[in-house]
Amino acid sequence: MEIDNKVASVLFISGIIEMIAGLFIGIVFGRIEVTYEAFNYYLAIRWWGAGFICGMMFIGFAEVIKLLYSINLQLNHDSLIEKEQTTAAIHGNRVEQDIKYHQWELPEFDKIKIKQLFSDATSELDIIETPFINFVLVILDDRYELIETGGFNPKIIPKDRWRTEILNWFDENFK
Repeated sequence: MEIDNKVASVLFISGIIEMIAGLFIGIVFGRIEVTYEAFNYYLAIRWWGAGFICGMMFIGFAEVIKLLYSINLQLNHDSLIEKEQTTAAIHGNRVEQDIKYHQWELPEFDKIKIKQLFSDATSELDIIETPFINFVLVILDDRYELIETGGFNPKIIPKDRWRTEILNWFDENFK
């Protein structure tokens, strides 16, 4: 399942059609001559080259639009609901402050990317949103993987590189 942009799809298909049309037009114009005896490679190669270059430009624009669309989906934080829950307890002159937890929702685009990351998995994977933005826990069989979703693609964070807050949260909830 892939999220696709209609404009990018139309441009991609137009690029393919442009290249195929360039191939056929090159063949037709290479054969049309006064004598009809020899194939004119000079005209044919010009049409083939022009069709290929124009088609690749359309395909390139389609890829740029796809990338911009995916970046827009990642940065679109309409579904991100941040609720900071900080508690402060005053003990004498010092103030203790708990870690800031956030309630947030993992965008559908990131869920798809995480499922692609574990596409070779044989069992169903559970994606659990942690209270830390851009970090999710994936449960696969008997193993737990921490995934960072803040970049272009999700990254698996090795357990020895987990932040202390995440380790504490994990120990409280899953051990």
